[in-house]
Amino acid sequence: MIDQAITEETDRFVAARDAYRQASPKVVGDFLVMKADALRPGALDGGTKALIAVLMGVARGSERCIMTHVRAAADAGVTREQLVEGLDMAIVFGGAPQYGYASYALSAYDTYVA
Repeated sequence: MIDQAITEETDRFVAARDAYRQASPKVVGDFLVMKADALRPGALDGGTKALIAVLMGVARGSERCIMTHVRAAADAGVTREQLVEGLDMAIVFGGAPQYGYASYALSAYDTYVA
C-alpha cells in the first residue's frame, strides 16, 4: 500500500535535517562521519546494519528514524520477510508501544518498495 503521507513527511524531514546540517556543519559533519563508519559493511553486511537501524528507530519510538532508515533498508535489499522478523523481535522486547511503531515501519516499507 502506498501511503503518500509517509513519503511527504519523509521529504519534509529530510529538508529540515539538511537545513540543520547547514546551520551546524562541524557537529553534524562529525556525526555523519561516525554514522558512515558504523554503517560501513564489515562483519555485518550493509543490509543487516540497515535493518538494525530500523529496529533501533522502532525501539526508540522515532518515526523520523523509521522513515529514513526503512528507505535505506529497502534500498539495501532487506526483504519484507526480514523486516517483519526483526520487527517481531522489537515487539517481543518492547511490548505494545513497539507494535505501533512496527506497524508504521511496515507501512513505510510497503510504501517505498511499491
